[in-house]
Amino acid sequence: MTIQSDAESSPPRRPNLSDQLGKPHVKTARRRFRWRAVIHSGGKLDPSAGHPTVAWHLAECVAPASAEAHCEVGRRLIDFDGNPDGHCQAGETCPRCDEAAAAVEVTQAVQEQVEQALEAQAETPSTSVEPTSVEPAPVEPQAEPSALDEPRPAGA
Repeated sequence: MTIQSDAESSPPRRPNLSDQLGKPHVKTARRRFRWRAVIHSGGKLDPSAGHPTVAWHLAECVAPASAEAHCEVGRRLIDFDGNPDGHCQAGETCPRCDEAAAAVEVTQAVQEQVEQALEAQAETPSTSVEPTSVEPAPVEPQAEPSALDEPRPAGA
């Protein structure tokens, strides 16, 4: 049985965009949310009626039953299927919408950096080396075989 180290068994790592731009790669963790599940059974639970409806709210949601306690996205989701999917107002803003807006800003900033890097790369003149012609070394002509070079007959 052969034992491999982690370095031998791990696949090669493809450089990411921040490596190519010469900037350190900082991976930020997504914000963790605390969740509350609100089950709307509609009265008596009937096994033949299927599963009860579950609505996911943030734990900070002060009024899960009130549409005013949710952002516009949460209100539309409540109208659609009764589940705001955590788009609750916590204070003055919706943390889920804030996180999505921050992700969009980061994506746009990275795209701008890539475009600037590509423009800078296109503007720098590339130094190309033209191939030079190499002449082959002169070949000395071979002399015609003389009578001495020819094989002698077997009986001579």
